This record gives sequence, structure tokens and C-alpha cells, in this order.
Amino acid sequence: MTKKRRKLRREKSIEVRREFIELAETIVHHPEYSKMKDIGHHSASVYAHSVNVAYFSYRIAHRLGLDKTSTARGGLLHDFYLYKFDEQRSSKYLFIDAFKHTIQHPRVALRNAEKHFHLNRTERNIIRSHMFPAGLPKSPEAMVVTMVDKGLAVYEYALNFSQEWEARYERRFIFAESQSA
Repeated sequence: MTKKRRKLRREKSIEVRREFIELAETIVHHPEYSKMKDIGHHSASVYAHSVNVAYFSYRIAHRLGLDKTSTARGGLLHDFYLYKFDEQRSSKYLFIDAFKHTIQHPRVALRNAEKHFHLNRTERNIIRSHMFPAGLPKSPEAMVVTMVDKGLAVYEYALNFSQEWEARYERRFIFAESQSA
């Protein structure tokens, strides 16, 4: 690859990242959404996980010519459930509680998202179906978010072995506080 092509690719990548950040800011600055920073998810926070799922899904949707706005919004809101899994445990069996969480958390996330944001059909399907096979993605955008979510979950488990990489992952997207906050 020539130097000029690399430079063009880098500039395009920076432009896509800027577009994503601009799109995401309306959601990530919402006071309810910010609560996800205090909820753990594998080795990161639910906030960091959701933002990263949304970003990588946005990039893939952009490249495939899909609805990148709905993909990003659905990715941001797919885990908007606002509770700590450990606090929701109702039995002494982790497997049973994990199964209940798999079924319930997309429903809770969708209910929370609809309470605070206007969603279209694609965004609702992304949130509802991201726990495949418990939910069925009905659009390519939902399938992208589902696959990215699974891939990042595996990556986050691996981060448990490195505090340095975990800290970098958590800081990947630090949005400036909005002026109105």
C-alpha cells in the first residue's frame, strides 16, 4: 500500500470516528446512561462495553452500507439495563440466574431506552435480539451488533488478565462533558 493510500485511509478512519462521537454524544451525556459507568461488565464497565460495541458496529455498518445511525444507537443502548447482575441474583445457582439475565436484560434495556429516547424499529430489534440465540436479529444491523457484542465480550474476559489493557479499554472513548451538564 502506498503512503498516499495509507494517509487517505487514516483520514477516513478519523472522519468516521468523529461522526460516531458526534452521533453518540446525545446518548452518552444523558444522566441515566452515565449510570452505566458504575456497573461492571466482564472486565470493563457496561458503559465502556456499550460504547465500544456501538463504535465497532458503526464502522462495520459504514463499510457495508447499512444504516450506521441505527446500528450505533442500538449498540449504545443494547445493555441499558442499569442494574448489577450480582444484585439481581435470586438463587444460589449461578447458571439459573445467568439464564434469567440473558432473557430479561434485553427487555429491561429496551424499556429503559424507550423511556429516555425515541427509537425506530431497527434500534428496538438490535436491543431486543442482541442476546442471540435468546433473541432473533431481524436486520443486518442487528446481526452486526450481536456479533460485535459477542466478540467484545470474549475480548473483555481476556482483559481480566491485564490491568493495563483493561484501563486502556475503559478510556478508549472519553467524551467531553457537555456544556449544559
